[in-house]
Amino acid sequence: MIAIINFSLALGIDVMNKRIVFLVLAGLLLPANAMAQSAASDNAISSNASALLTRQQQRMDILEQGLKEIRGVIEQDLREIKLKVEQLGSSSAQAGTAQVADLNALRNEMEKLNDTLAMTSRRMVRTLEITSDTEFRLLRLEKRVQTLISLGGSELANAAAQQETTAADAPANVQMTRESNSGVTKWSVEEGALNRELETLDAANTSDAAAAKDGVETANNSALPADNAVSGAASNLNADAAANNAPATPAAPAEPEVLPAVSPEEQYRFALGRALQNDLETAELAFAEFRAFNKGHERQADATFWLGRVQFMRGEYEKAAMTFSEFNSTYPGDARLVDTTMWIAESVSHFAPAEQACEIYASLPKLLDTPPEAFMTQFAALSDAAKCKS
Repeated sequence: MIAIINFSLALGIDVMNKRIVFLVLAGLLLPANAMAQSAASDNAISSNASALLTRQQQRMDILEQGLKEIRGVIEQDLREIKLKVEQLGSSSAQAGTAQVADLNALRNEMEKLNDTLAMTSRRMVRTLEITSDTEFRLLRLEKRVQTLISLGGSELANAAAQQETTAADAPANVQMTRESNSGVTKWSVEEGALNRELETLDAANTSDAAAAKDGVETANNSALPADNAVSGAASNLNADAAANNAPATPAAPAEPEVLPAVSPEEQYRFALGRALQNDLETAELAFAEFRAFNKGHERQADATFWLGRVQFMRGEYEKAAMTFSEFNSTYPGDARLVDTTMWIAESVSHFAPAEQACEIYASLPKLLDTPPEAFMTQFAALSDAAKCKS
């Protein structure tokens, strides 16, 4: 029993020792295994890290190579852009220089044109002055000729009217040339036509002188007192009273009473012929009827002009002033505007009081853009005669 117990104890102790030994061996073997496994794991991690670093290094190399290529492309593009900018700047400078040269040339041409226009304007003003002065002289001469015609008899008056109303011959060949260097204008006319005109004028002057030789002194002596009487009587009229007492305009008849039943052109020649024959009363009625029955005709301006002149020569200064005023307002671009304006002033000097005349004198020059010197001289004489304040 005891032996069994001892055997059992021994067996238990042996088993215990074996277990202890196993446990000791297990304790010793487990760390070694763990260490082995740890070493293997470290080796795997190290190899993985190396591969990762290798791949990252390759990526960095690829990225660096790409950046180098991009840098090269950018540098090339920048050089091209810089070159193009320089070329554009150079071309802009050249274009600017060309434009400046063109502008300078244009400015020079404009200055030349301004000088030419100024010279032309001065010549036109001078021409208008000469024309106005000639018209004034012709008016005085015409009044004397009309007096001579009235004293020369009906034959001379009929001849003058026939000459005025007869259609003119073909005009002479007149040429005008202008030298480009000096700017001088030259006129040329056919010698034969000029000689014929001179012979015609000589013949007319000879016949007129023979017909009027005996009545020249009588005409001059009788014309002056008549003009003075008309001027004295007209200067005493009161403008306002004359306007209030002016007779009412009679109603226009259905048919012309003075003009013949012919074409408007022939009616105008008829009225002009009466004026040249010094039949001023008939001429006034004829021109008035022409205006009433031929409205819109191309001779309306001429008829109005001659109506004012006939009224002025008859001493109807108020009517003449009104007619010329109507002419100026209806035909402001007519070449005779300077003459009609001056006749308005002369008509006013015959019937208006000094104060009213001065007011009219102050407004008349405003109707003209550039009054000629001859106009202003005669206008100043009328103003001085009325003692107008400057």
